[in-house]
Amino acid sequence: MSSSSHHDYYQPTKADINYFAKHEFDERTAQYKKMKRFFSKLLSSKKLLAVMDMIMVYIKFDLGMRGLVEELDSQFGIVFDGAKDLEEFSYLYSNLNNHSRK
Repeated sequence: MSSSSHHDYYQPTKADINYFAKHEFDERTAQYKKMKRFFSKLLSSKKLLAVMDMIMVYIKFDLGMRGLVEELDSQFGIVFDGAKDLEEFSYLYSNLNNHSRK
C-alpha cells in the first residue's frame, strides 16, 4: 500500500476495531453531500448514486481524478461545461478526498 499512494494510512488499535465493529460509519460527510449536490442537477437519483459510488471507489483506491473524469464521460456521458465546472469539480473532489476514509 505504501508504494501505491502518497497518503499515510491510519492503523487502528484493537480498541478502535472493536468500536468500529459496534458503531456504523456514515461516509456521507459534508464534503460528500456537496459533491452529491454538484451532480444532483444533472442526474436522476439512480444515476446519482452510481456516480457517487464510482467517485468513492476512485478515492478509496487512490486512482486519481483524471481517470475518474474519463470514466464519468464514458459511463454516464458527463462532460464538464468549461473550465469553471471542471475547476469546481476538482475542488470538490480534492476536498472529499482529503476527508474520506481510505
